[in-house]
Amino acid sequence: QWTEGKAQREARREARQQRRAERQAQDD
Repeated sequence: QWTEGKAQREARREARQQRRAERQAQDD
């Protein structure tokens, strides 16, 4: 079951990076 928690952490990390990239695109 630990792999499920790891997948959730990776998913949140990717989502945070994607939101940051979108915010930077708007700033430009």
